[in-house]
Amino acid sequence: MVTCGKELDAWSKTYTDPLLAYFADYIKVAALGEAMKFFSDYIKETYRLSRISRMAPGSLKDWPIEQQKPLFEIMGDVKGTAGVILTDSFLMQPSKSVSGILFPTETSFESCMLCPREKCIGRRAPYNSKLYEEKYKVPRNNNPCNVI
Repeated sequence: MVTCGKELDAWSKTYTDPLLAYFADYIKVAALGEAMKFFSDYIKETYRLSRISRMAPGSLKDWPIEQQKPLFEIMGDVKGTAGVILTDSFLMQPSKSVSGILFPTETSFESCMLCPREKCIGRRAPYNSKLYEEKYKVPRNNNPCNVI
């Protein structure tokens, strides 16, 4: 689990002007991105891994968002250690937080590779129809993502 932090989240909520609130939100996105990069680099260096990939609950239908709850239970006192709260709808607060698993891999993998939604703002990799067909063995027009 990685977060932009409860302090930065609280600071961003002090802005009522829409443009300033947008900029503050973007700063949280940037902070989360840097924290994720630091964490990934730390894992790769510590365990001498050349490449890692990640998956998160809710990113594909194979791992539904409801699985946030047992993942949080495995991580322990996330609220006390990082200030992250899991809501009843399985979303995290601060909203600029992510959870999931990192795993060593010989080839790059992003769950985006299995999602045919072309206009996703969070897309990290192009859709791979061949990989999708191998995984799901269904017509290409079905969307494995939980997001519409």
